[in-house]
Amino acid sequence: MNGTGIIEAFKTYLDIKTSLTAPGYEDDEVLLFLNNAQDQFISQRLFGKNFQPPAFEDNPKRVADILPLVRRQGLASALISAATTYGSGAYLIDKSTLYNGRVLYNIELDVRVTRSNPVSVDEFYRCERIKHESIGRFIQSKANKTHFLYPKITEDKDYYYVICDSHTTLVDYARGVFIVRPYPITATGLEYDGTYGATHMSLRPETHQEIVDIATTDALQILGDPRWQSKLSNEQLQTN
Repeated sequence: MNGTGIIEAFKTYLDIKTSLTAPGYEDDEVLLFLNNAQDQFISQRLFGKNFQPPAFEDNPKRVADILPLVRRQGLASALISAATTYGSGAYLIDKSTLYNGRVLYNIELDVRVTRSNPVSVDEFYRCERIKHESIGRFIQSKANKTHFLYPKITEDKDYYYVICDSHTTLVDYARGVFIVRPYPITATGLEYDGTYGATHMSLRPETHQEIVDIATTDALQILGDPRWQSKLSNEQLQTN
């Protein structure tokens, strides 16, 4: 579907669900539902629905659904700076340098490390993710001589932070897997063609009906439709 097609699909599906009792949404209002649904769709593919991990047999479809947004990139030393706020052994990567700041999620990050204990020269280590508020436990200082093999990664709005232990002497390269942000669905958007840009749909046509379904469910929630309330109650019971 193109932009006009997915808007019309939303209106038709909502009319079917509400037996033609739904208000007549303007296109701009429909796009709010659709773009919110697109974000929810990506989150569900990555992290599961209702905090439940996706079924194993769904994994190939999950990968296929978000593949247009997956990027693999190497990061040379010029993109890795010392994070002086967190002392020695801390490095930062400016998110704005990655895909024009359109990175939505980091899936994994490996860094090339030289260290003294155990001795490693130019070896890649997979970073372990930590909560940002836990960063103080891993920062080197005169009173805290840290020792952990795998670097830690955390992030805030603007940066990724890589924290290494006191035995690490150099980090000079990184490689990561990222999910980029989809471009907003617009009324003038063209059908998906494999390119990544503001003029085309960002996700494959096979995903569009599910996005419409999520959007209409959200619309029913706003309307207070009892059929949506029953569906929500059933989902909560299944989750519990």
